[in-house]
Amino acid sequence: LGADPTGGASTYARLTVPDVELDGVVLPDDARAELEQLLAAQPGLTERLSQWGYDQLLPSGRAVVVLFTGAPGTGKTMLATALARRLGKKLLVIDGPRLAEAGRALETELDELFVEARLADAVVLFDACEVLFSGRGGARSAALMRGLDRFDGLVILATSTPERLDPTLDRRVLLRLPLEVPTGAMREKIWRALLLPSV
Repeated sequence: LGADPTGGASTYARLTVPDVELDGVVLPDDARAELEQLLAAQPGLTERLSQWGYDQLLPSGRAVVVLFTGAPGTGKTMLATALARRLGKKLLVIDGPRLAEAGRALETELDELFVEARLADAVVLFDACEVLFSGRGGARSAALMRGLDRFDGLVILATSTPERLDPTLDRRVLLRLPLEVPTGAMREKIWRALLLPSV
């Protein structure tokens, strides 16, 4: 119905309407080219996989998983927002640490979040995902992997400590994009993009 069923009460997830244009995000040329290639493949991907017979080979687990790594302030969330906007979708932002502290069973929480993402036609962003997808996660990590395997949309994982991630994530991540603190030249581009044109 276009409304948040929790009435905004969820402490670990929020559904947003993206307001950042991808063209306004300053990125190195090679990173932008990789993202553009990924975005170009999104429309009709499920239909093409079905035509190629992947429905029989992979009845689940067709989520497109992208990993953004970088220190705080390098633009991971902004880039995720811009990707969702380019695809014409909403963004479901999941706070990794808060979800990890939730009292209910994690797998139940994930199922509900992915259902919400499907109903809202949203890209899913796991922010500070290292808390959830840690190499020491055990049963929790397994539940998360099963959740990813059941989802067929775009999932973005964002972390500032990629070394903490479960190595089994590697085979699920389609694109790994390291974001760095901007160089002087990149900072100038960012300022030029953000400043209003002179009168």
